[in-house]
Amino acid sequence: MSQPSPDLRPPVWFMILVLLTAVPAFRFPALLSESTGESKLLLWLYPFVLLLAAWCSWRCYALERRAIAWILLFIGWAMTASINYIVVS
Repeated sequence: MSQPSPDLRPPVWFMILVLLTAVPAFRFPALLSESTGESKLLLWLYPFVLLLAAWCSWRCYALERRAIAWILLFIGWAMTASINYIVVS
């Protein structure tokens, strides 16, 4: 059984999806200034978890674990939607 090479790269379209998933993490200062006291802890964890999910998704796709990569991207999208909902509400 051969192991996949760790230097494999995912296709460009997937790398663009990963970058688009990670970009909302840089809205952290704006989200923090708009939030109330109850959601501060979630907001402090948000950029770290989102960037980690995007990076892990990129690595999983490169290591031929495509289903896990898509699940991690979906988690990132759902987390972004829920954080935006919490801050706006």
